[in-house]
Amino acid sequence: MRADTKPNDKPYKDGACYTGKEHSWDEAFGYWGAAHTHYY
Repeated sequence: MRADTKPNDKPYKDGACYTGKEHSWDEAFGYWGAAHTHYY
């Protein structure tokens, strides 16, 4: 993702408390399907 795409110094949209890059990270991590249970 280019630096000027969904900048990390501005809200994702009006009223959002997260940036565009944070939104992209959350979507990517969610689609990856991280396990809810961790076995150690």
